[in-house]
Amino acid sequence: MAKTYENQVREGMDVFDSDDQKIGAVSQTADGYLRVPTGFLGMGTEHAIPFSAIREVTDQEIHLNVPKDRLDELKSARMDTNADYDGAKLERTTTTPTAHETPSGRVDDKDKTLQLREEELTARKQSVETGHVRVGKEVVEEQQTLEVPVTREEVTIERQPVARRPAEGSIDERDQTIRVPVREEQVSVEKQAVITEEINVGKRNVQEIKEVSGTVRREEARVEAEGEVDVKTDY
Repeated sequence: MAKTYENQVREGMDVFDSDDQKIGAVSQTADGYLRVPTGFLGMGTEHAIPFSAIREVTDQEIHLNVPKDRLDELKSARMDTNADYDGAKLERTTTTPTAHETPSGRVDDKDKTLQLREEELTARKQSVETGHVRVGKEVVEEQQTLEVPVTREEVTIERQPVARRPAEGSIDERDQTIRVPVREEQVSVEKQAVITEEINVGKRNVQEIKEVSGTVRREEARVEAEGEVDVKTDY
């Protein structure tokens, strides 16, 4: 008995024919069939492929044992599961409407949804060190001048005439002098360190606005029509 691969098939897997030509992607699995739409945005023909036409299933790909140009025959034929496609026999049977066809052969009108996506920018903040500040002291020399009032003594001599009168003793050659000491204030300089200012070092938060930019992508719908087809777009 041939392998059916039912547990390995998932929606969205790519389908290739026996010549490794891509047919489309699986849109749905039902009643033992793969529904594989073709054309732009799946608006072309939809093939109903039985599980018996699968040759192998890889991680994301389904490979058939039927060429692409014979897929239409699967609508009215059943694949012989006892042989590979090289020896396969398509047995003609009474045509049975597939799940996607009405008895009249018209494809059911079903809404198909295509999701459009776009990228958004998200800003994230992290604290990083951008620099540092050193606060220290250094010695600077400068010349200063102080004005200090000082007092000194001066000798004053006043001479004044007197009435003549007899003097005591005689005039001799001995030295007779008066010694008057003279004093003055002298200034000396002393240095003493005093506190003139205090510096407090701290930090504060300052908030500002920065602009960041980046390239984002978005998906837009592109509609292509062939032949006389009326397309109405509602937004």
